[in-house]
Amino acid sequence: MLGLYFTSIFFFIFLNHKQLNLKSKNALNILFLISLIIIFSNLKTNSFVLFVILLISVFLFLKNKSKIKNLLIISFFSLIPLSYFRYNVFKQDLTGIFFNSFFEVNFFQIFTNFSELLIIINEIFINKYFLFTLIFFFIFIFLNKKIFLKKEKNHYVIKFNKSFNFLFAAIFIYSLHVIFLITVLMILSSEIYFDVVVLSLKRYMFPILFFLSYLIVYATFNPNLKNQLNAK
Repeated sequence: MLGLYFTSIFFFIFLNHKQLNLKSKNALNILFLISLIIIFSNLKTNSFVLFVILLISVFLFLKNKSKIKNLLIISFFSLIPLSYFRYNVFKQDLTGIFFNSFFEVNFFQIFTNFSELLIIINEIFINKYFLFTLIFFFIFIFLNKKIFLKKEKNHYVIKFNKSFNFLFAAIFIYSLHVIFLITVLMILSSEIYFDVVVLSLKRYMFPILFFLSYLIVYATFNPNLKNQLNAK
C-alpha cells in the first residue's frame, strides 16, 4: 500500500507535472494529489521521511521553479493533518525508543560497530526484492545502452539523458532512504529491540523497491517516454 501511494505521488509530480498548475481547471487534480499525500503521510512512521526525500529530489531534478513553488504550497496544506497528529504525540510524550535514544547516542561508537552494520546491510541488499529490482535495472540499461553509452574512439563514456531525470530522482530517493534506515538502525543497535527491528527491515524496503522497480519497467517499455518528458 505504501509503495502504491508513493509511486502515484511520484508519477503525478514528475511525469504529470503540468497538472501542478494552481488553476481552477486543475482543482480536481490538485485535490486528488492532496488526498494522496494526506493518506500516504499517515500510513507509516517513515512516510514523512520518504515524502521529505521526495521533495528534496524535486528541487534537484524537476528544474521548474513555478511547479516547485506550487508543490510546496500543496505539500504545506497536505501535511497539516500529520503535523497536528505529531504535535499531539510529542505533547503526550509518546515519542518512542528512537527519539529517546537519539539524544543519548555516541555517533562515532555506533558507526564503528561493524558487526551490526554488516547485519543491516545484509538485510537491505541480500533479498529477493532487491535482486528483482537489480535485474530490472540491468535489463533497462541493456535495452537503452545507446542512450547512456557514447562511443569515443576505442572506449565508451557514460552520458546522462535529461529525459530520464525522473529515474535519476528515483535512484536518489532510494539511496537516501537506505542511508536513513541504516542511520536509524545503527542508533537503535544498543536497544534490546534491535534484532526485531532488523528482521522487519524488509517491510520498510519493499515499498521503495516496488516504487523503483515499477519506474524502471515503465522507463523500459514506454515508447512515448521521451516525447512525454520533453513536453513543456
